[in-house]
Amino acid sequence: RNFSMTDKLPQPPYPLPDGIKSVANLLRDRKNIVVLAGAGLSVSCGIPDFRSRDTGLYSTLDATALGLSTPEDLFDYETFVEDPSPFYKFAKVLYPGTVEPS
Repeated sequence: RNFSMTDKLPQPPYPLPDGIKSVANLLRDRKNIVVLAGAGLSVSCGIPDFRSRDTGLYSTLDATALGLSTPEDLFDYETFVEDPSPFYKFAKVLYPGTVEPS
């Protein structure tokens, strides 16, 4: 079942701080979750950072092959809303099985 932002989800069996509780309520029982986080968080998993000159995602990504004008468009909200397929093509390369969890 897919939940919307307005659905009330079951309460966890343990107390959570308010900030964590709101995140937990959003994620509870979800099956497909993608997290985009700050610079360098995923480097230890084999995912390149965004801006390193020779190895960063923006310098190594073939934006044209994904139908994008620039590598930065891969994470641009308006580009995603217009056509999410470049993001999903990129994400499919990373998952499943090609990166190690940290």
